[in-house]
Amino acid sequence: MALLAQKSGKTYPALPITTMLRRNLFKTARIEITVAFLIPAVMLGLACAVDTGLPISWENMYLGIGVIFFLILISNGLNNIIDEEIDTAAIESGSEKSVMYHFTDGAHMPRGVLLCVIVLSGIAVISLLAILFSRSGYPVIFFVLFGLVMALEYNLPPLKLAYHPFPEITMLLPSSIMAVSGVQYILVSRVTSLAVCVGAAFGMFSAAWFVWQSMIDYEGDKKAGKKTTPVYMGPLNAGVVGVSYPVLGVVPLIIGTNNGLPLYKPAWIGCVCALVMGWAMTYYAPNAFKIWKNAMTISFMFGVTSSLAIIFGGF
Repeated sequence: MALLAQKSGKTYPALPITTMLRRNLFKTARIEITVAFLIPAVMLGLACAVDTGLPISWENMYLGIGVIFFLILISNGLNNIIDEEIDTAAIESGSEKSVMYHFTDGAHMPRGVLLCVIVLSGIAVISLLAILFSRSGYPVIFFVLFGLVMALEYNLPPLKLAYHPFPEITMLLPSSIMAVSGVQYILVSRVTSLAVCVGAAFGMFSAAWFVWQSMIDYEGDKKAGKKTTPVYMGPLNAGVVGVSYPVLGVVPLIIGTNNGLPLYKPAWIGCVCALVMGWAMTYYAPNAFKIWKNAMTISFMFGVTSSLAIIFGGF
């Protein structure tokens, strides 16, 4: 079965639906963003679970990874549909943003196919949630519903976070705390202050690269009436905010350290990562795309190395 994709009056080459999915699904899922958030969040949750010394349910971890992945897929898919016109204009104009959303052979994924991906992801979340509920109880529903709300409320009513100031931090800070805490809960059936501290720190680092993603989207977001940080404060001031987020991310680690949590080394790792991120933002200015890619990499490394520092305290 082949499909013709039509965008802005243009008809792109017909491709078999399986080929279109294989070539474009990673772009549709914004796989760089998915990896940058999913792996560190799971590793940090696992590290916090190991720190409790309680038996770990590895089967639940695999189920939790699936839930987070499909929630991210739903969120990114919906955002792709909502921002369809803006993204299409960027692709056809060859702007900096087109590097993020360039679809192979000029064939865009039709909206119907994208909706099918979202629906199937929703079915997968419900199925995995049912299994997790039978194994871990009611709190799992709370964590998953919270993740689903965050997936929907960036662009959709009633919250429409993107249309209020500082949506990067209001979305990713609570999402990160809940992701790390949720992973810890499904592994050992409890949430500790350690998970909240490292989740908050990871959320601040994630918000930093999200600011620079918003910088790439600046013109489209401004036209759409969104209040992302670059639109609300201007690109220059938004850059200052982007630099400040990872610095502020070290604060919960220091607070946790002073309260006896094993966060001494993650705090130092956070300081180094914040300095490197600040250097990258200065060195590559005003190339928002390179800063976005570097900031995501640094945020990823912060999450991974901090989790290892908690698990293997002596390294």
